[in-house]
Amino acid sequence: MRARLLVLLLVLIPACKRNTHEEPPVASPAAKELAARNNRFGLELYREAHKAGSNSAVSPVSLAMALQLAATGAAGETRKQMLDVLHTQAIDLPAGNRDLLDALKARKGMKLEVANSVWVDPARMQLDAAFRGTAETSFDAMARELDFSDAGARNTINQWISDRTSKRIPELIDRIDADVAAYLINAVYFKGEWTERFDKSRSREGEFRLANGTVKEVPMMHRDGDFDYAQDGDTQVARLTFGPGKGASMWFALPSEKAGVEALVATLKPETIERWAAAAKPSELPLALPRFTFRHRMDAGGALRSLGMTMPFDEGAADFSKMGKGAAGNLFISRVLHEVFVEVNEEGAEAAAATAVEMKATSAPMPLEFNRPFVFAITDDTTGALLFVGVVADPKP
Repeated sequence: MRARLLVLLLVLIPACKRNTHEEPPVASPAAKELAARNNRFGLELYREAHKAGSNSAVSPVSLAMALQLAATGAAGETRKQMLDVLHTQAIDLPAGNRDLLDALKARKGMKLEVANSVWVDPARMQLDAAFRGTAETSFDAMARELDFSDAGARNTINQWISDRTSKRIPELIDRIDADVAAYLINAVYFKGEWTERFDKSRSREGEFRLANGTVKEVPMMHRDGDFDYAQDGDTQVARLTFGPGKGASMWFALPSEKAGVEALVATLKPETIERWAAAAKPSELPLALPRFTFRHRMDAGGALRSLGMTMPFDEGAADFSKMGKGAAGNLFISRVLHEVFVEVNEEGAEAAAATAVEMKATSAPMPLEFNRPFVFAITDDTTGALLFVGVVADPKP
């Protein structure tokens, strides 16, 4: 009996170990391909939207996912333009986003949350059933009807965004115009601790030189080594990792004073970051990095138009017939609101972003009703003679 129990234990113990062992998450080829397309689109939009001398940031995954959700409801030339700008012409967007969401949500050692939602005013738009199904199944999007004319509607949507960004994006929707029919929203939240934290006792004020030559004192964090370093032309690059498994990284790129940061932004592409990743090696260099917090907000519509996505914003030409039907007229994109929050300190980094694709319905032509006093005239069109002219103040005196 003892021998049999011993054999049984020897069989069960390894099995238990195998069951409790967590394999590192693996992203599918479709998820990696879509992520690469999103990166290219996001950096193109960032170069277009960035204003020299200012803090700025975008979330490529947030912008891309919200616009791809909108693109699944587009048809014809409207859809083609969106896919061209998003670099997703040959991508199965529902399947790709399903895989990408699964991969992102499998991250461990840090907090990474991605959420989507669709908000529709039933008085202004009827959501297509097939589009709703795709949004819920492939984008994990909550689809909800809401009376936009209600004074609390804006707060309801903003609260959903705030809840999913740890209150870092509390008021993305600034107003809801009378002809807004729907919002397609994405929210992303990230929080991770450095694999190797900075020692707070070494943090102190240091000089930071602005582009105009002005020098100001800012809080600087210090460490010796414990990061990867790369030299890319005249740009020095530091890579700091998050979590014990190093499942995410934050890159810091310092161009030479002569080249300046704007030249780097103008040439920033996915291949640039790929070069940094290939060249980065462990370093023991002293590192001084400013502790910083900033928020950047924009309407990405102008940048998207500059990239060639014009038809989706044209109320007379846009075709979102696969998304639904506007009660008053055809649907079109009116604004693409985007906000990013970033904080970097000794413990790690926190970042949040939200994107709202605002859909409006073209206004129905106002009926021409002579329902108040009016002027009338009768003319002879051969001679131009005015035969009669008058005012109708009361059609039935």
